[in-house]
Amino acid sequence: MKLRISFFLPFLFFASTLNRLFTFPIDKFFILGTCLVLLYQQKTISIKSLQLLLIVFAVVLITFFINSLSFSFLLLFPLIGLLFVVLLVRGTDNKKYLYYGLWWHILLGLLLVIYSYIQPYTFLDTYVHYMYDKGMPFLHASMGFTPTVQTFGTMSLSWLLLYVHKRDFIFTTRVDRFMLFIVILGIIVTFNRNTFVMLIFTTFFHFKKFFYLFFLTAVTGVIYYYSVIESLVLNVKTLNSRISGLEGFQNSYVESNSLIVHLFGRGDNNVWNTQSPLIENGIASMLHSFGFVGFLVYGIIGGVLVSLLLANKKWFLSFFLFYILFIQQIFTTELYNGTFYIIVASILLTSGLFNKKNKTTLEI
Repeated sequence: MKLRISFFLPFLFFASTLNRLFTFPIDKFFILGTCLVLLYQQKTISIKSLQLLLIVFAVVLITFFINSLSFSFLLLFPLIGLLFVVLLVRGTDNKKYLYYGLWWHILLGLLLVIYSYIQPYTFLDTYVHYMYDKGMPFLHASMGFTPTVQTFGTMSLSWLLLYVHKRDFIFTTRVDRFMLFIVILGIIVTFNRNTFVMLIFTTFFHFKKFFYLFFLTAVTGVIYYYSVIESLVLNVKTLNSRISGLEGFQNSYVESNSLIVHLFGRGDNNVWNTQSPLIENGIASMLHSFGFVGFLVYGIIGGVLVSLLLANKKWFLSFFLFYILFIQQIFTTELYNGTFYIIVASILLTSGLFNKKNKTTLEI
């Protein structure tokens, strides 16, 4: 029975990234379904995990009672995402299932970009980002079936971490190296600043030859295509959109003059009194949704995980996790997307600190 369940896990992990395959986010249902499958497979859950989940559930529940009329049920998803991470990191075999599940999505995302150049303006363009907003419609960025190029990049970086672990601690074949080539291409055609930062960081530590090649190419590109790169990095439309969302956050949360709102939030991740309701800043979004109490819980959980990695001399992974949790969220908001929990799980999985089969590791 366990073997049969394991056979379907790559598909479940693949489906857990399909946010925009249809008009409704089916990834949420598949992540919940994956949690149920993993829970059935593992039979138990640790006391520490239950305590952690209960703390987060309490924050969500308090926010719900205070904002019962305006509460967005999307705010339940971080609780499901946390359960997903807790269950995923306890199984050593989950690395290989996630490895293949993510890769197929990345491959499809790259193929969709290639097809958009061959046959543009079809219904498949829903899954490709034509970069009109950056003033560069000739660039087609990969999104796959995720909501943004950022989330596609996050998913691709998750796979890259799993590849590094497989290469360093198990073995890789020509097939794996071909898969790596596809993923690197997929990351490059996101044309996403945050993703590029972490790609450069990862290659510096784990792919030195590629890092030097990428660095030389980047320097040459800056010289010859300065105006294009300037538009990509310092895009005014993107900045204006984020400023508009923060203005709404300022009015709705900061200037609410309500201690209850400041402590427990508005119970909604959007601001509806502005032209741009989406708060494109993860920190501001958390404060608006769950208040200072919710953000404090997030900070403590994240801080503890980063500290555990540092204490066990996982320098690369500790910085990677710190960047994803606290730096990247300044520029985007991924708390309500499955890819956020997938990359957190990938970092913890590859650390080897929470594998229940290893008696020397930490319990979660």
